[in-house]
Amino acid sequence: MEAFFSAPHGTVLRYVLQEDGKADAELAPRESGNEDTSPLFAIQDAALDFARAYKAGNWGAYGLFKKDFATDALFRLGLTPTSEEASFLGDIIFEYQEATPLAEPSHGLGWYIFHMHQLAADLNVCYWKPAFFTRLAGASVPWWRFLSVAKSVARH
Repeated sequence: MEAFFSAPHGTVLRYVLQEDGKADAELAPRESGNEDTSPLFAIQDAALDFARAYKAGNWGAYGLFKKDFATDALFRLGLTPTSEEASFLGDIIFEYQEATPLAEPSHGLGWYIFHMHQLAADLNVCYWKPAFFTRLAGASVPWWRFLSVAKSVARH
């Protein structure tokens, strides 16, 4: 889930205290260099626009959403993404030690069936395993079962 809340800049190097008493972050450039190209930033902007409109319109007073509405939606997205969500968001680059897509299988399901060791290796570096399996199967699947089979095959 960290990738969905990542900032559109590189690592915070340090904080600098300004004369007016405010602290500003000194930022490193993004490792990949593409500061504004991720579709993730458009999603974040839309979420912030909604939050601002929600607050400005005092919509909370009308009880439109349960208190767990946002967390329930994030859990659902994280654990059982739709094919459309997995395809769109799975290509987003997540930068940790290297720039890697969140959930992008390098081969098709048929290929992986005969190469379980490679499936286990690809899953090892995948940040969003449920979306990886959804993209692989073309639909939301019980990914934890595939994961346990791949791990047991890889151990032998």
